[in-house]
Amino acid sequence: MPCRSLALLIVLVPMAWTAADVVCAQSKAVPSAPVPIDPLVAIVDADPLELSRVAQRLGDRAVIERLAPKHKVEVRLAAIRAVPYLRAPELALSALTPIVIARDGVLAQAAARAVWSIVGALSHDTLESRETLAVDLTQVTREVTRIASLTSLRADLRAQLNAAAAMLAGMGFSATD
Repeated sequence: MPCRSLALLIVLVPMAWTAADVVCAQSKAVPSAPVPIDPLVAIVDADPLELSRVAQRLGDRAVIERLAPKHKVEVRLAAIRAVPYLRAPELALSALTPIVIARDGVLAQAAARAVWSIVGALSHDTLESRETLAVDLTQVTREVTRIASLTSLRADLRAQLNAAAAMLAGMGFSATD
């Protein structure tokens, strides 16, 4: 009887090793396709010159579209950092303001900083040259003011949004119109 068990082991063990080798070989034989990296995410250290170059190449619409919640956090963060370098960054303000109240603190802080930066760089001449409608910025002013008044929002984010709302109001875009 012991010889029969030994004979079974001699036959079965090599079969198990062969099956394991086949599984390992199959997993090695199927190369995984490299995941394409978003051009904005590929920029090292959020270099402003590189962000500007890539944002110009992608275009305003493509960068603003990357702000949507359907994208990964790193793509959204890279897009937020690139927004001030768009041809018409004020068009992204309505997409940025909801991000300020999002659960992700890094995105919220970057979005608040971007809103403040964009509004600070606006002038009547640039808005006129880009044919930005006053109605659009009045709606943005209302939204920024509304979000800045939320007591649940971090104090630093409220301060940045209040400063942005004050700059917009100083340009004649009132939240009460």
